[in-house]
Amino acid sequence: LQTLDLSGCINITDASIVRLADGCPMLHSLDLSLCPHVTDAGIIRLSEGCPKIQRLRLYRCRGTTMRRCMLQELFPHVSLPIIP
Repeated sequence: LQTLDLSGCINITDASIVRLADGCPMLHSLDLSLCPHVTDAGIIRLSEGCPKIQRLRLYRCRGTTMRRCMLQELFPHVSLPIIP
């Protein structure tokens, strides 16, 4: 799996992100926009399990508080992550 759009899936949680990170190391594109239960802990785990991400959307992902600079450190291949 290389591309996944979970935007608007309100039941996605950090536990879901852990499973995704463990099972999809080749993921290149992920949209988590409007997933209110994803937190910074889930995003950190995602960066550890999916180091090849090049496109990450976190628009209105209310559980995250990370700033752009932190996201760029975690996901060096993402040029402009979209954050809340």
